[in-house]
Amino acid sequence: VEEYHITDPNDPYYITEVPLEQDPKKRSTREICEEVAELYPRISAEDLEAMCIQESECNPDAFNGVCRGIIQVAEKWHSDRMERLNVEDLSDPYGCVLVAADFLNELYDIADTYANGDFAYVLMRYNMTIESANYWYDQGVISEYAQNVIKMSNELKEAHGYEE
Repeated sequence: VEEYHITDPNDPYYITEVPLEQDPKKRSTREICEEVAELYPRISAEDLEAMCIQESECNPDAFNGVCRGIIQVAEKWHSDRMERLNVEDLSDPYGCVLVAADFLNELYDIADTYANGDFAYVLMRYNMTIESANYWYDQGVISEYAQNVIKMSNELKEAHGYEE
């Protein structure tokens, strides 16, 4: 598992800013994640920011197969959600994070019943098929992706002085 030392300015993941020309409001990744997290109380800005780092290294133009944007959303699976949220372009960092957070919120509803609201399960469902996430979670295995995001989120929370 790769180590992330977010508090080290020499670490490539330390700078988590969206290039200013990518966001019309000139917001950083952190500011976008804070704004979106206010709409979804169960999801912290640090959780979203950690996902942006993990998914794309905060690159709003990233793509991987059918997934696009700063937090890697598949338009083909989320077109109805995008329409409901008035998001037209997943390369828009705010819109992409908003769609992802809305989906995470839905996954939390499922996790409340299936996994006692476990964020690791939410992340596994975000990152893999339902069948794979359920199988591995039932085996007591947390994916490397979920572990990385949780670790990074905790480091960000510590760096930002987050208190529960």
